[in-house]
Amino acid sequence: MKREHNGVTEEQSLPVNRKQLFFRAFRYEYPVILLISVFMTLFAIPLFTVIMLSLARLAQQSGADLSVPENVAAMYGTRATMYLWSVPALLLLGVGASGAFYVVRRLVWNQEVKFFRDFGKGIKSNIIQFEIVTLLFALFMFGVCYGFDLLALNLKAGAIHTMLTIIRVLLLFLAAAFLMFQYCGITVYEGSVLKQLKNSVILVFGSLPLTVVSMFGAMLPLILIMLFMFFQSLAVLILLSTALAVVGFGYSVLLITLRCHCIFDKNVNKKNFPEIYRRGLFDGEAAQKQYNEENNRQY
Repeated sequence: MKREHNGVTEEQSLPVNRKQLFFRAFRYEYPVILLISVFMTLFAIPLFTVIMLSLARLAQQSGADLSVPENVAAMYGTRATMYLWSVPALLLLGVGASGAFYVVRRLVWNQEVKFFRDFGKGIKSNIIQFEIVTLLFALFMFGVCYGFDLLALNLKAGAIHTMLTIIRVLLLFLAAAFLMFQYCGITVYEGSVLKQLKNSVILVFGSLPLTVVSMFGAMLPLILIMLFMFFQSLAVLILLSTALAVVGFGYSVLLITLRCHCIFDKNVNKKNFPEIYRRGLFDGEAAQKQYNEENNRQY
């Protein structure tokens, strides 16, 4: 892929849509995607450690007599501890995300990428806002998970527990979607955290069906790992964790960025920021217009 140089690039060398851009990025920029995956995995180690240790503890506790209220309370205590320790672990992951999303933004805009320089620049430029929005998400996650656990603890098992689980998953999924749009928005636009949050809510609900599909696709590597954690399959867990380190996080950040930029173009950039509208893509309309103007000048 030919890169911008002093703001100039050969348009014909660019992909015409973001689907092509996704596959071209893997074909020509895999080293960047690999480095993003490796670095994000390093920043995610504390979060994975908290989850895995908590699940191992829960597996032990599940073997106890759950008809005894103290044993049930102990299980929910372990879950509460996992939620609590996940807050600082998510904040550390947010530091890595501030560098990764900035690098991928440069990549999809067809700008030159020097990974270590740009990863550090992304952290330096965006870490404050990334940490604020990550903290809001982490606290919301803690409140939802802990609050719903308290409800479940005081209600009889049955259909109500299933309904609470579904509601919890939906709330966390929407919150994650808002967070991803804020991550992408921070790397593109200037504005306060409150403005970024407001815009993310509007954009997510305005594009909900496709955004749900894209978010599910982006989170698939993590979802698979979480599922196999419950099955306690160490060999499969190691295999999936290795795949996540090699390609998973880079794939997820790239897919989320492309989806968000597509929504940004449609709802924001075309009218308000034409200079970045479809940036990194071949603009067929502009090329045809230029061709017509040059052709007309010949006569």
